[in-house]
Amino acid sequence: MAGKGFDLYLEEVRKQPDYRPEERLRDILSVVDALTDCIKALHTAGLMHMDIKPSNFLVPYNSDFRIKPNNVSLFDINTLCSVDSEYMRISGTEGYRAPEVLRGRADNRSDIYSIGAMLFYAVVITKDISDGLYRDFYYSSIDQLVRNSELFRASETNSDAALMSRICRILEHCLAKDP
Repeated sequence: MAGKGFDLYLEEVRKQPDYRPEERLRDILSVVDALTDCIKALHTAGLMHMDIKPSNFLVPYNSDFRIKPNNVSLFDINTLCSVDSEYMRISGTEGYRAPEVLRGRADNRSDIYSIGAMLFYAVVITKDISDGLYRDFYYSSIDQLVRNSELFRASETNSDAALMSRICRILEHCLAKDP
């Protein structure tokens, strides 16, 4: 099946957040939902991924090159480890890695943090954060950053207060410093 890395899709969105913003936000949320289901299946099997980031997922597309967000493929599984492992190697990518990973105390919640950091990168598009990567000092500003994101401001539908509030709550839960 033809596809592209989720990172490439997000680069397109970040370059033109006002191009089809409703469709793109819907696709982003659908992809993150599908990824969350995938990671939940790994966790249920007693595994953690430990390097969740956009470039580690392939998003298939159809004949007119529109992505099919509910069918994603996970790769770069070299970082998979058992939840019960006594030896926790420090893995992950800066900007997506949970703080506790560096302290050698990773668990399933570390993957949830990474999903949140990936969602942050996907939806918070602002000139104030040139690389788009989440950093812990943004935590207290999540609400403001989402509301000022070009992806939300580009559309009346996307700028719905209830939608933005729900996304902020998800980000705040995923990105909490204390898992």
